Amino acid sequence: ADLRAALPSGIDVGGRKRGTESRPGYATPSGKIEAWSDYLAGFGLPALPEYKEPYAVSPEFPFQLIAGMRRPLLTHSRTRGDCPWLQELEPVPCVEIHPDDAKACGVHDGERVRLRSAWGCITLHVRLNPALKQGIVGVMHGWPEANVNDLIPREFDPASAFPPFKEVPVRLE
Repeated sequence: ADLRAALPSGIDVGGRKRGTESRPGYATPSGKIEAWSDYLAGFGLPALPEYKEPYAVSPEFPFQLIAGMRRPLLTHSRTRGDCPWLQELEPVPCVEIHPDDAKACGVHDGERVRLRSAWGCITLHVRLNPALKQGIVGVMHGWPEANVNDLIPREFDPASAFPPFKEVPVRLE
């Protein structure tokens, strides 16, 4: 409320705006960037974004899964099956993990492991990735034999309908 009073005409964020010559601005009722959503409120959802605490890691599931990681050579999972030379570059599904985390788990680069969440389990190969933050593991999507979606709960965000792809606690076995 204080921000509205202080800046009744909004804030110009620059860049390209959507609109028409007769009505410049963004495709919102006010033509401005809106944090408050009457549209969502109309469905009984919070009109302002609300912070939701992510799933917590624990001694049983000490890593946070980032599902849907990307590799520069594969821009989409569909290219894997119809392009044999890409399969040569990326032949097996992998779980990426920081080398220090791998050492603490007693696993080595290329080793087959199971990645388990409270919702499922898949088998992958270890790929060490020193660029990954410790405590995080990542899996690329699109592997029929190691479907990362099997690890994700079917608890969808009410506003976006997205599952929690970037927060599921997991462990390596």
